[in-house]
Amino acid sequence: AVEQALQLSEQRLRTVADTLPVKIAYVDAQLRFVFANETFRRAYPTGDEGIVGANVRDVIGEETYARREPWLVRALAGERVVFEDEEGDGDEYQCVEITFIPEAAGKDGSVIGLVQNNTPFEPLFGTKEARYDPVRFNWLGSPSAETAMVLLWHAVPVNSVAELKAREVAVGV
Repeated sequence: AVEQALQLSEQRLRTVADTLPVKIAYVDAQLRFVFANETFRRAYPTGDEGIVGANVRDVIGEETYARREPWLVRALAGERVVFEDEEGDGDEYQCVEITFIPEAAGKDGSVIGLVQNNTPFEPLFGTKEARYDPVRFNWLGSPSAETAMVLLWHAVPVNSVAELKAREVAVGV
């Protein structure tokens, strides 16, 4: 009965994750996929082998992996990281906010895996044309655990979320 309840709970969680419009995945400390929701699997088709057990570098490609590797290293060291990146080409192009959340094991705190959440800018800004331009905007990160990003015009003298919270700055979409 306990095993059946556990299977039902896991199935329910997968069903919920598959309904989300964001890409969600879980990778172990060796950067092999343990889970990926439907949105993630559609974005990175892996053929008949499936994504579970596949290496991150093999799934997302060498170029994308090279851009994201510094963030993966920080997350594997136990830091929650949020950054922006670009995905796709042509009509499939989009800017995304990516969050890596480390999962620590027991008392020693060693990282056993990472939750990855890729949120496209389009739903946040209401247009697929939304772009992050590092020359014109300063990327400050997220002020909370929710999906919320802070970008400021390059001339605003604020360089961190902490500075933003200490000042009055007009923000908007």
